[in-house]
Amino acid sequence: MDTSSIHHIEPRTYNSFSPPLSFRDLLPCERIKLDVQVHSWREAIREAGKLLLLSEAITPDYIDAMIRTAEDLGPYIVIAKGIAMPHASLILVL
Repeated sequence: MDTSSIHHIEPRTYNSFSPPLSFRDLLPCERIKLDVQVHSWREAIREAGKLLLLSEAITPDYIDAMIRTAEDLGPYIVIAKGIAMPHASLILVL
């Protein structure tokens, strides 16, 4: 594809049954915990996972899956200094 083809690419559309989600939709305030004292990144993931469990957004196995994924793929979860967004396969989400 050359640059002249870019003008012919249509923007991605969403059907009326699944509108696009914003970052705020995915990460509401009740799923954020600040100034948590932990001794390891694994413990940090477990603390974050507790918030998701409380809101019934995940199964307990999802926390272990997030840790395994970070072990396998490395620190891809770090999105900014002091901020990480761990995740795993959607199969283990409720």
